[in-house]
Amino acid sequence: MKIEKPVEIFCEETNFALVRVPSRKYPGVLIQGDSLLDLIGTTKEALELLDEEKIEEAKGALTYLHDELSWRLERYREVLKEHNTPFF
Repeated sequence: MKIEKPVEIFCEETNFALVRVPSRKYPGVLIQGDSLLDLIGTTKEALELLDEEKIEEAKGALTYLHDELSWRLERYREVLKEHNTPFF
C-alpha cells in the first residue's frame, strides 16, 4: 500500500537522507536499497567468516559495518544540530 504524506526533509545527500514523517518525533535515516543490500551482505559475510573461524577477516567486515553505521549516526547528530533539533 502506498500512502502519500508530506514529510520534512532535513538532509538529502548522496547515500544519506534524513526525513521526518508527521507521526514521528524524530527524523529517520533513509538507507537506499543498494546500501541496505551491502550492509546485509557484509553482515552475512562476517557471520560466515566467524563460522569458518576466520577471525581477522570477520573483524574486518564488522569494522566496516561499525564504520558505516557510526558515520550515519554522526551525520544524523550533525544534521539535527544544524536544524536546532535535540538529539534524544
